[in-house]
Amino acid sequence: MEKELELAANILLENKGSGSPVSHILRDLGFNVNRFERLERLQFSLQNNEIQLAVIEDRYLTNPLVFLSRIEKYSQTTRIILIGQKLNDKQALNWVNSGGFAYYRQPVDYNGLRKKLISLRRLFKNQQFLLKAHRELIKKLRHTSERLSAEVQRDELTGLATKGYFQRRGKELIGFHRSKNAPLSVLIFDIDYFKKYNDSYGHPQGDRVLEKIGEITRSVFRQRDPVARIGGEEFAVLLPRADHMIATKTAERLRKKVERARFSGEERLPGGQLTVSVGTSTFPTHADNLADLIELADRAMYHSKKQGRNRVTETVLHQFRYKPPGELKLRNVEVVGDFNNWRRGEELQLQSSGIWAAKLPVPRGQIIYGYLVNGTQLIADPSAPVVKRPDGKEVSRIKTRARL
Repeated sequence: MEKELELAANILLENKGSGSPVSHILRDLGFNVNRFERLERLQFSLQNNEIQLAVIEDRYLTNPLVFLSRIEKYSQTTRIILIGQKLNDKQALNWVNSGGFAYYRQPVDYNGLRKKLISLRRLFKNQQFLLKAHRELIKKLRHTSERLSAEVQRDELTGLATKGYFQRRGKELIGFHRSKNAPLSVLIFDIDYFKKYNDSYGHPQGDRVLEKIGEITRSVFRQRDPVARIGGEEFAVLLPRADHMIATKTAERLRKKVERARFSGEERLPGGQLTVSVGTSTFPTHADNLADLIELADRAMYHSKKQGRNRVTETVLHQFRYKPPGELKLRNVEVVGDFNNWRRGEELQLQSSGIWAAKLPVPRGQIIYGYLVNGTQLIADPSAPVVKRPDGKEVSRIKTRARL
């Protein structure tokens, strides 16, 4: 319930008695009257309180216009009435034109003053009504904005967050966890053979699968965990304060719940079940920014696909080491392999021992890789068995470890 309008008036008049006509009129009209004997105290009160009106005898002001401009700096709503004989007609008019509310020459026309104050009280009440209406409008607009924002940030089909929201929230959480020196994990998962399912049963049936995956996902993760649909059948999750072990256990719980769920027509899929493949990565162990964390989790998810689907693959750190033959002069050494789509950029650093080495994040499990020397020559790891890629190039094969 809106409280009644409270009006306050500060007065500085030569008559110090509480029974002055001005005080009587103000109190009769509902003003709380504060009397002052010094201008400095009245000015301090105006500066630090919500005062609607000040009534001042002009003899206390050396320069009324300077005083007026000083008050306007910290209060645009206080009306100031001057009473006295100091100002001539031209100065009084100048006072009103400069923002003063009124000037009353002594002896004061108290009936005229009362009428002026009644109109002022009406003005204040109208202002309060408009302010209340303004606040209610702002509240409604904020509610509408929040509702529309929620709709924009939510995937209509699954009820999960959108990719845009996931990106924004992810950056915020990375910043927060960096300040707290705490881990944060990213999960990327994809529905296995979803294209085949869509081709077999049509998009309406495929949409029902997506809806059910959304329900399962919400039941697995905490309410505070941002979960989003970031592609057709691809999803992403942020796990605040979760290290790689918690992320892997949570991802496995999701995988099993999808595996146990029943989907219409799943018996026609390879394996007779609809499943998901999951990849994980963790801040700051594997990367220090959201984009790299998503890429690493995505690589791990595709590694799950290559290893047979319906599994969880975590990102781990692997120590790559290459000791070149004595006759080989090296400018740089990079690691390329199936874990990074044979792309360049994963560089090793030359150690004082003459060995090129680096700890790099890779999907856990078996990977195929080689050392790219001087940007041109692909060399197998001498410490690993030699195998051949489909194109005939020799590379090395290793099995990464969960703990390095």
